Amino acid sequence: MVNEPWNLYWHGDNLASCIARQFAGSERAIAGLWQSLAAQLNESARVLDLACGNGAVPLSLLQANAGLDICGVDQADIDPLRFLSGQQALASVRFMPGIDICELPFADGSFDAVTSQFGLEYAPLQTAIESAARVLVRGGKLQLLMHHGNSDISRSSAARRGEIDRLLEEDGLVCSTETYVAGRLSLAALESRGEAFLQDTRDKTRDLSGQIMTGIDMIVTEMKTQPAVARERLVNMKRRLEAEGQRLRQLSDAALDEGRAAQAQTWMEQAGLRIDLFQAFTIADAEAEEVLIGWQVSGERS
Repeated sequence: MVNEPWNLYWHGDNLASCIARQFAGSERAIAGLWQSLAAQLNESARVLDLACGNGAVPLSLLQANAGLDICGVDQADIDPLRFLSGQQALASVRFMPGIDICELPFADGSFDAVTSQFGLEYAPLQTAIESAARVLVRGGKLQLLMHHGNSDISRSSAARRGEIDRLLEEDGLVCSTETYVAGRLSLAALESRGEAFLQDTRDKTRDLSGQIMTGIDMIVTEMKTQPAVARERLVNMKRRLEAEGQRLRQLSDAALDEGRAAQAQTWMEQAGLRIDLFQAFTIADAEAEEVLIGWQVSGERS
């Protein structure tokens, strides 16, 4: 299912997705985009956040303008007050799961501002742009942060997807563990494949490969006394790994190169949006070098 990777992700206590966390200040810089917009809006202005996830954009908006009337929609099964820890500040936001942003269930001109952080571009883009423009009042503001094909987020996601693919390949650790659990591979052979994986010089991360190897160790231990528990753990581990791979492939497909970005701007203008800014959004890393995060878009309904 298309939504399954995102259902699992948002149910996993994640506030935001696709943030370049390894760069100090990236989350703060992105939050600043939304806080700047919120400061321009009247109190009680109506804001629609598209593909809102667990509410990263609404949270930033409310930090700068607590009176905003915010609605967040997402096609995934979102419920931030249930699945997200410690974010009671989102209690005033109306979250609507199961909403296709290409078919928004709102009347024309229902909102004073429309926002999206790494979300709009996952939908059929021209239709999503037309839908967003339709629900804006004349003079209403549009602000987006969209994936860039050459961004750090896109590059790091591709590397992580490669790591997942290696874990899931036919002789990889996960499938080898399945074969071991089924009784068709010896423990010695499984351990040998684990050692070979560790010796592989391609990039591995502690939060991915490290966790998988820890999980496999637990499965091996549980097979001795609790085989049913071991099998369930393996099924869940593979399911989550496959879902993460699917989520990252969707990210790659959504990212806009220069040509697609230009086409998106044309579609926005054809939909009645005046685009004041459509440019690369960068931050400075610890060495003061520019890090590309995505496309920054702002404008208003004509």
